[in-house]
Amino acid sequence: MKKFIWVVAVIAICIFGVYFWLTQSENGNHKPMANAGEDQIVNFEDTVQLDGSGSRDKDGNTLAYMWSFISTPEGSTAMLSDGGIVNPTFDYDKLGSYTIQLAVINGRKEISEPDSVTIVVRQTIKCSIALEEKCWSKGDPALVSVVVENVSEGKVNLKTIPSFTLNEMQFYCPTDIVRGEYALPPNAHSIISLERGALINSRIDISKLKWGMGPAATWPNNSFYNIVSPGQYKLRLDIEVVDGGMPKWIHSNEVEVTIIE
Repeated sequence: MKKFIWVVAVIAICIFGVYFWLTQSENGNHKPMANAGEDQIVNFEDTVQLDGSGSRDKDGNTLAYMWSFISTPEGSTAMLSDGGIVNPTFDYDKLGSYTIQLAVINGRKEISEPDSVTIVVRQTIKCSIALEEKCWSKGDPALVSVVVENVSEGKVNLKTIPSFTLNEMQFYCPTDIVRGEYALPPNAHSIISLERGALINSRIDISKLKWGMGPAATWPNNSFYNIVSPGQYKLRLDIEVVDGGMPKWIHSNEVEVTIIE
């Protein structure tokens, strides 16, 4: 008799368990899963956008998002643009590592386990160019004003001389960029440290380049290279910097120019 009761009890428990699992699955009882996106490394002044679009609810319920900071650099007052949307941005104010947590809630008010993402904001520089004239004839002098500024909170090291890019053609500046007693000759690989707020401000004559390619130091004076045809182009300044031992190229604004015969 006892054996019979035990068998019935086991069968009843199994039936109840299967019923519970089926009914709860049909009613959408799966907990949602949060996905805070991939870790990011950004340069100071870059826009940071978070991405929680990888979060899921197996039952297809609509998700609500809850972003919050777990850790920030000391003294930071960083804020999220909107902690309740899938892809908020946030305003950082310090170099260093920011860890942000995401939890999601489904329509049954069930909350996920949190997931986190780390954003590393590193030092960098800001560079810009300006032209006196935006319409050039081949062979005419072209004076370009170059401004390089350290906008980080620490030292930033320039590794090589800046190079200009006309669309995707690169050529080096034919003159030195000077800051105090420091100078970067063509193709230099010496490192110049820029303190916070330091400026390199120079005018560079790129007339001898004549839109050629190759290191400027190897070009003879008064040689002309007619590689680029007349037309509309964009001129950009690229600067290689050393950040934590890793070289990285920083790009300036783009200026539209016209080249005529």
